[in-house]
Amino acid sequence: GVKIWAVDMPGKDNVASLTNGFTEYTHTGPFYIDNVLPTAGTLITTAIDEEGERTNYSAKEGIDVENDDDSATNPEWTNGDVYIELVQGSDTNKDSDYYQETKYTVYHKNLEDEEYSIYINSNGETLENKTTSTTLNETGRYKIIVTTKDCAENISTREYWVYIDKTTPTRPQVTSSSNGQWTNQNITVTMAGSSDAHSGFH
Repeated sequence: GVKIWAVDMPGKDNVASLTNGFTEYTHTGPFYIDNVLPTAGTLITTAIDEEGERTNYSAKEGIDVENDDDSATNPEWTNGDVYIELVQGSDTNKDSDYYQETKYTVYHKNLEDEEYSIYINSNGETLENKTTSTTLNETGRYKIIVTTKDCAENISTREYWVYIDKTTPTRPQVTSSSNGQWTNQNITVTMAGSSDAHSGFH
């Protein structure tokens, strides 16, 4: 249905909503119909290494990135922390005084998890509907949904994906046919057993 918002323009203090046209609203001032989506906010992501050096980190953007073959097999992994900054969305369809909000929620999935869940960081903070910056510092896959809503409750979203791997691969097993003994024969050396559960090998 069409969403309607009404404003008493001189005072700008009387906002109301009509849902699907079933609620009657009596107002003496002008009405505004807004069914235009706002421009969703964005994220700026920066990788931070152990020495505190900052480098650009390009979080993948898109809906359902992990089910896209190219994106799923070629994600941008980092072994550092990822600092997230929120850039506000915008709504050019009406007076900016009535722009409502931009927020983001972080979802996380460990290797053993089947589904993403809202992320609770190591400080016990639930990263849901946040407006301030934050740092992601645990190994795993992150999905971040940015939501921008105007006061007519039109909503636009963007999805970002961050991949952090701070675990080292397992050591390879190296064996030789001489079993550590001196020999005057040719030796066969075998290397096997190294694995990486998160970002894999290049």
